[in-house]
Amino acid sequence: MRGYDAIPGLQRTHLKRLADSMGVLTYRTIAKKRVSLSYNEIRLKLHARLIGPNWPVKITGTPAQVDTMLARMVDTARGKHGHSLRLSLYHIRTGKEAFAEAQRLYALPSRPYKRIEAAMSEARAHYALAAEFQKQHEASH
Repeated sequence: MRGYDAIPGLQRTHLKRLADSMGVLTYRTIAKKRVSLSYNEIRLKLHARLIGPNWPVKITGTPAQVDTMLARMVDTARGKHGHSLRLSLYHIRTGKEAFAEAQRLYALPSRPYKRIEAAMSEARAHYALAAEFQKQHEASH
């Protein structure tokens, strides 16, 4: 019997379902034509949608392992693993977006330090809330 890795259509179908459920496009438009994204591009876009932009974690493992991890993250974002974990994932993503904004502001020539500090404070607050909700989930299970 052939495995998940050996059946490209199965990978594409599974990734497309996950991407569609999170509102991630599986194609790009070039010269008014739709061009399908590669499997890895879809995985990266889905990962960025779930936990925020510019995540410094390298996604490793076989395609089946990565897809299983993404499926669990989509289920968590959908609330299938409990409300606390869903909120924790939300706050991780929101904190990462605030941190990305602070990095963007820091790259500006004028460097508005008050706005940078406000964005960093917002990121820290979201990360603290994420940890709190995760602890609530662990305590309830």
